[in-house]
Amino acid sequence: NMINCNTGLPQLQERRQGAFRLLNDAEKFIRDSLKKWNPGLLTYDYNGDGRNEYIAQMERFSAILSCAGGQVFSFNAVKGGADYAAGLSKNEYFDGKSDRYQRAFFSDRISCAADEEDYVSLSDYVERKFDYRRNEVQLETVACLSREQLPVLVRKNIDFNSSGIVVQYILKNCSDREINAVFSSEINFSQTRFERNPSGFQYGVELIQNENRIQLEGEKPSGFKYRKSSGVSVVLVKDVKEKRSFVIEPNENCGLESSLEEFMRPGHDGSPCLSSTSLCQRLFWNIRLDAGREVEKTVSLTYVPSKK
Repeated sequence: NMINCNTGLPQLQERRQGAFRLLNDAEKFIRDSLKKWNPGLLTYDYNGDGRNEYIAQMERFSAILSCAGGQVFSFNAVKGGADYAAGLSKNEYFDGKSDRYQRAFFSDRISCAADEEDYVSLSDYVERKFDYRRNEVQLETVACLSREQLPVLVRKNIDFNSSGIVVQYILKNCSDREINAVFSSEINFSQTRFERNPSGFQYGVELIQNENRIQLEGEKPSGFKYRKSSGVSVVLVKDVKEKRSFVIEPNENCGLESSLEEFMRPGHDGSPCLSSTSLCQRLFWNIRLDAGREVEKTVSLTYVPSKK
């Protein structure tokens, strides 16, 4: 991550994921060789940006949380896996547009309900509390909405456990006016396999919406997007190549936008070509906040490793 930023220049995504896979295998070897190994959460400046990151080393995975965006920008399956959260951003020169955020786990944004596309990325969190005994981090930031710059305080509490990650959001209207907004949290799954002749896409998606099971096929066409405005209670993302799964559960029903994002980068001859993809699961809620009031949303991500 320190030598290959999320803009993906130079484009080394395939080699980057290969390096992650080797490092994860090495970490498992070290863990297995120790007489005693304890999972836990620690903090230090991992990427040299002058701000501490939070490194969770759990039984089945390791993850890195950053105050920049409050995102989990690295999620490594310890046993024979790569980095599922090593997402890229759109680059205008190659992709035709540029993003205002990095695609990772728990990428947050908020917008006025009247114009969902004019969103504010929550990109500059500060630490409120760090508890290594409970494997918890509490962050907060302020987003200003609309032309009136109405302030919304966002607290983000992240809990790492043996099964995955639980993130609680508390949004408070700090203005003297009612706010109608759309709040969303994205979990973006990076491409980790790069077979030359892959049989179908790496991921498949199932969801429960109004108690109905909906299955999205594993092979997705270019520009795929699937949207449900409400009623989604569970999202199951399957890594069909690695036989791993991720279960995403909001504490209350939400809307869902599932899409396949493609990233173009220079090929061997210097011309743009498709270099990698990310599967985006965007959970969103329409929220109405009176002046001084607050609302809470929680998203849990459970990692189910392969049985091989």
